[in-house]
Amino acid sequence: MNYKFFTQKQQKTPQSQPIPGREAEMIQGRSGGWMFDAGIWKMLRRCLLIGTAKSTYYAGKQELTEDFVAVVREAVAKNPTRVAEEILYASDGRSINNSAPIFALVLLSMGEAPEAKKAFQEIFPQVVRTGSHFYEWLNYTKSLRGFGKVIREVGKNWLSREDVKGLAYQLLKYQQRQGFSHRDALRLFHVKPTTEDQQLLFNWVIKGWEELPTQIPSEALAQIWWYEWLKRNPDQTHEAISQGRLTHEMVKSALDNAIARLNSEQS
Repeated sequence: MNYKFFTQKQQKTPQSQPIPGREAEMIQGRSGGWMFDAGIWKMLRRCLLIGTAKSTYYAGKQELTEDFVAVVREAVAKNPTRVAEEILYASDGRSINNSAPIFALVLLSMGEAPEAKKAFQEIFPQVVRTGSHFYEWLNYTKSLRGFGKVIREVGKNWLSREDVKGLAYQLLKYQQRQGFSHRDALRLFHVKPTTEDQQLLFNWVIKGWEELPTQIPSEALAQIWWYEWLKRNPDQTHEAISQGRLTHEMVKSALDNAIARLNSEQS
């Protein structure tokens, strides 16, 4: 008789059991197998980089996201500043997309400690960089927490930045997303213009241009002018793109508006 089978079994612990003597370091997964506990910070980074919006073999996206929320909230309670650093790390081109960092940003803003609110405000413009990001953040914020003082402050600052040309680009490219429009955002955050260019931009957002100015009002509003020009001259797409540097989203929106106006005039 050979007892090799028994000695080998003792040397190699099956995954269905924790390693003898190291039980405190291990946790049981959804499949029933045992693994080493990665710890809250490694779990946070994994969630931020990979995201939880798709189901896995052993868990659905709803369950995974519930786990993600629990991890972020625990981490925020322990060290909100470190959570902010992890969000920035993931948002800086490392995550699959920016949705997980934006979602975690909202959860950070819900932290009870003043340090959490401060960290949220400091990293907000570095995470919410585009109009698309801004409206995704608005959507999550509305669903999870509402619009308190801190939220209104960062939203107002984002929409009243000094770089009017950059803001005009974002407002023109992403005119509505996630159930929000620019008009909604300006009214929600009570944004007041502080420069003439901001005044002209916000007027365009709220009222549009019934009459096209004979010349471009300013360099900051050049793309807005070419967008409006294309709405009135839909057969001159090439010139509008080359002169106004309009993106695909801007051109499509302008042509859709031109078609809608034409149909309205014919009916």
